[in-house]
This record gives sequence, C-alpha cells and structure tokens, in this order.
Amino acid sequence: MGALTNEGEVAGLKYLTGQSAPTISKLYLALETEAGTDSDPGDEVTGGSYARQEVAFAAPASGEPPSTVANSDPVEFADLPACTVVSAALYSQATGGTRYWYTTLTSPRVINAGDSFTINAGDLVLTLD
Repeated sequence: MGALTNEGEVAGLKYLTGQSAPTISKLYLALETEAGTDSDPGDEVTGGSYARQEVAFAAPASGEPPSTVANSDPVEFADLPACTVVSAALYSQATGGTRYWYTTLTSPRVINAGDSFTINAGDLVLTLD
C-alpha cells in the first residue's frame, strides 16, 4: 500500500479547499533502489536505459472504502542496469518534478543488467481511505 508524499498531501488539500486547481497533466513512475519517505525521496535507479515511464490511470473506483485507482496500461522499463528495485514513486515530470506518491514493493525485485521490469495493467493501485 502506498502513501502520498508531503507534497501530494498539500496539493490535495489545496485542491479540496479551492486554493488551487490541479495542474498535473501526466504522471511518471520512477523505480527506486532505496525506499523513500513522505518527505525524502528514495534512491532512483540510474544507468542502462532507465528512464521514468508515463503512467495512464483508469477512472477511480469508489463506493465501499477504500477508493482506488489503477494503471490502465502496462508500464515497462526496458534495458535496466543491475540493481534491486525495492520501491516506486510517482512524479509530475520525466526528470525532476514533484514527487506525489510512493510505495514499497511487496518483495524486492533483483534486476540483472539488460532485464526489463513490467507492471501489468491494474497492478499499480493507489488507495485513499
């Protein structure tokens, strides 16, 4: 289960109170070799052909708590460097940008140089309760 970062929480509160409208046009998924916290990003994968990948989401599902939203298409990272991926985060840009959400993987994933890492459609689920 993931969590909003401090920046994500502030953006949500500003939107709910009418102080600002969201200006996020795209979200990008980053892979991390060391997990971050609400206020501190983890260590992002570097090397190989690694780059953050754009994520598309289906419409949110609500009703019985919790409310959720999941990725509508697979997210694939190709030609990665040798590393162990332990967490992921959503950013507002392909490089730099604002980090809005993060999660740890159910179990770390050991990546060999040149391997790919895919998150199937529906497997990246954001939850609010």
